[in-house]
Amino acid sequence: MAAGAGVIALILSTFSFHVVMLGIEVVLSLVIMGLLIWYKKTGNEFLKKEARQYMFYISMTYASAHFFLTATTIFTLSFYPEFLILTGQALTYPLLWILNMVLLRLGMLAIFWYGWDKFFGKPIHYISGVVYVVAGLAWIYFYMVLLGFMNYPYGMESVAPLVMDNAKLYANPTIWSLLFTIVFGAIAVTLFLLTFIYSVRLKRGEGDKETYETLFTIGLKGGLISFALFVPSLLWYLLTLKEYSNHKYTNIVGFVFGETVASKDLSWLFIITLVLVLVILGVGIKLILIDFKEGISFENKITYYLTLALAPIAGLIFEFVFLLNILSQNPYFIVAPDQVADLPMIVVPDSLNGAAAILDVYALTIFAGIPLFLAFLSLLYFIFSGRATSDKHTPGKTAWEL
Repeated sequence: MAAGAGVIALILSTFSFHVVMLGIEVVLSLVIMGLLIWYKKTGNEFLKKEARQYMFYISMTYASAHFFLTATTIFTLSFYPEFLILTGQALTYPLLWILNMVLLRLGMLAIFWYGWDKFFGKPIHYISGVVYVVAGLAWIYFYMVLLGFMNYPYGMESVAPLVMDNAKLYANPTIWSLLFTIVFGAIAVTLFLLTFIYSVRLKRGEGDKETYETLFTIGLKGGLISFALFVPSLLWYLLTLKEYSNHKYTNIVGFVFGETVASKDLSWLFIITLVLVLVILGVGIKLILIDFKEGISFENKITYYLTLALAPIAGLIFEFVFLLNILSQNPYFIVAPDQVADLPMIVVPDSLNGAAAILDVYALTIFAGIPLFLAFLSLLYFIFSGRATSDKHTPGKTAWEL
C-alpha cells in the first residue's frame, strides 16, 4: 500500500472528482427542466435564457466528469488489472446499465442541446430533456449498486467458480442510504454554486435584478433544505455500515463514536467534515433567520462573503464524504475479509500490478495527472468568471442546419 500510495491517491482523486461533477451535472439538468416549465407558465424570456446558459455549465461538468472517469479507468486498469477484471465479471449487468445510461443521455443531450433552436417548445424537446434527467438519476442509482457491492458483496453466491445472484445486487442494504446521501449532497452543492453565481451578479448589478433575486432565494433556501436532509442521510448511511460493513464504519468514526479502528483511522477527516457541516448549518441559520428578515443586501460584506462560502464548503464536504467512504475500505477494494484467500485481488497491496510497480511508471502516471487537474481548474475558472458563456452569436450554420 505504501509503495502505491501515490497511485491510489491519484485514482481516488480522479474518481471522486468524476462523481462530484456527475452529481452537479444531473442536478443542473433538473434545474433546467424546472426553469423551462416556469418559463412556459410565465413567458419570462429571461428564464429561457438562464436555462440555456445552464447548458453551458452542463457542457463543462459533463466534459470534466467523463475526462476524470476515463483517467480513473486507465489508471485502475494499469495498476490493478485483476481487480478491474473481477468487477467486470461480478458486476456485468450494473455496468451494462451504466453504459446504456451513458449512451441514452448522450443521444438525449444531442437533441436537447443541439436541437434547442429547432425543437424548442415542441414535445420532442421536453421529452428529450425529461429522458435526459431520468437517465441521469438512473445512472447515479447504478453507481450506488457498484459502491454498495464494494461495501458488502451481497449477491456473491460462490467464489470458485464465481456465481452471482444478480437480483440481489440491486437490493444491497447499503444502497439506499448512500443514494440519499449522494443525491441530497449533490443538490445542495449545485444550488449553492448557483447561489454563488447569482450573488456575484447581484453584487455587480448585472442582468434582470428581480429574476436574479428570485432565483437566488430559491437556490439558497433549496440548498439549505437539501443540506439539512443530507445530514440525517449521512448518519443513516453510517448506521447501515455499522450493521453490514463494520470494517468501514470503525475506520470512519474511530474514537469519535468510541469505536476501535479496524485498519485505518480516518476519524480526523470525519471530525473535519463534521466541523464543516456545523459551519454550513450556522451560516444557513444566520442567513435565514437574520438576513432574510431584513432583506439580503450584498452591501453587507459579511453577508456577501458568507453566501459565497457556502458553495466551496459544501463542495469540500461532498468530496470528504466520498473519500471517507472509499478510503475506509483500506486495505480492501471490496470489503470481504473472509474471501481474501480465494480472491486476493480484492486486497489493494496484493493486487498491485508488478509490471507497473516501478518508480518510473509511478512518476509518469502522477505527472500525467497534473495537466488533467489544471484543465479541470481552468474549466472552473471559465464557469465562475462568466467567460464560459456569451451573448454573441458566431456566424455560420448550426449542426441541425448543415
